[in-house]
Amino acid sequence: MRHSEQIVVRASGFEPHWYERFEDATAGLRTDLAAGRCPRCFISSDTSDERELEEFVAPDEHVAVLRFEALDVIVESPAPGFEAIGEAVRGL
Repeated sequence: MRHSEQIVVRASGFEPHWYERFEDATAGLRTDLAAGRCPRCFISSDTSDERELEEFVAPDEHVAVLRFEALDVIVESPAPGFEAIGEAVRGL
């Protein structure tokens, strides 16, 4: 765990509790949280199906193409309303 992650876990009132297997970490979630521990488990991932390019542009956003060689910039993005922000926060 990186130092910055440890700071966030401890600032949230928890101590990291390490697991070797993901299944064990998820099984111990409730008891760990009740005991003030944050379950932690690092697993390798298979990224063989990962895309070379990901684009996250909403239909109502405008992109300035070719401003940078390998990066497009969204230049006109409508600001979300308070209701949309509140709904996104509640969803988290």
